[in-house]
Parts: sequence; structure tokens; C-alpha cells
Amino acid sequence: MLKGLRSLFAGAVLGILVSIAVFITALRKIESPKIKEKRTEERKRVFEKWAVCCRNGRNIDAWAIRHGIRSVIIYGMADIGKSLKKILKNTDIDIYCYDRNRGISEIDGETVFHDKKELPMADIALITVFDPYREIGMELEKEAGIRSVYFEEILDELMDSRDYI
Repeated sequence: MLKGLRSLFAGAVLGILVSIAVFITALRKIESPKIKEKRTEERKRVFEKWAVCCRNGRNIDAWAIRHGIRSVIIYGMADIGKSLKKILKNTDIDIYCYDRNRGISEIDGETVFHDKKELPMADIALITVFDPYREIGMELEKEAGIRSVYFEEILDELMDSRDYI
């Protein structure tokens, strides 16, 4: 009888520990309202910069041509990544899509890569995501040997340089 109670108790404790682990994992995935607000503000800032560049005829394709980019991996296939893909699709640049979100398997009939090891070589990886995801550029450079450029930095260059007028 004592042995049965021990097994029952051990099973209950194990069940509680698993429930706690699942709960903690779920909490980590939930963004606090402040983090969500910050990400929204960052996204808004980037879209505003992009709008200024486009109004002034300073486009990402001009930047790519100026820098001799023939192939690009776009990391982050949300709004900005999808828009960049549409713009660059009308150029001679080879475009590859990469996102850690495995729920996105293809965009416009093209495969979205999820593993750095599967990525084809490209001149650059164009990172469209914001903090706290800045480490993705370092990972791509270190693990895949692909130079990373953050989209906002390209916009800053387009806005500041007279070369794109």
C-alpha cells in the first residue's frame, strides 16, 4: 500500500513539474504591453523612414545596385520582408526568404527557409526585424558566412547620402 502511495505521489509531483514548465515556457512567449508598444513604435519609425526614401526616389534597389548586390537573403517575412521581396523581385537580384517562424512555408510560390544550414550563399542577409533580434545578423555571419545588413541602416544611408538622388 505504501509503495502505491509513493508511486501516486511521485506521479502527481511529476505532473505538477511538467505543468509548471509548460506555464513558464508560455509566459516567455507572451510579450508584455511595453515590449509590444516598443516594437510597434520601431516598426512605425522604419516605415516612416522608408516612406521618406520612396518619396525622394531613394529605393532599396538603387542601394543594392550601388553596392553590387546580386543575391540577398531577406530575414523576417512579415510586412517589411514581404514588401522588400516584391520590390526586389523586379530586379536581377536573386532573392531567398528566411524566417524562424515555421508556420510560414512559402511566399508567392517561393520556399521560406527556416534553418541556417539550408540557406544558399548570398551576397548579404537583409535583416528586417528589430531589437531584441539583433543577434540574428551575428549568427548568420558566424554560422553561415553571410554578411548581414539591417534594413533600418540601409534606410539611414539612403536618407543621408547624396549618391541616391
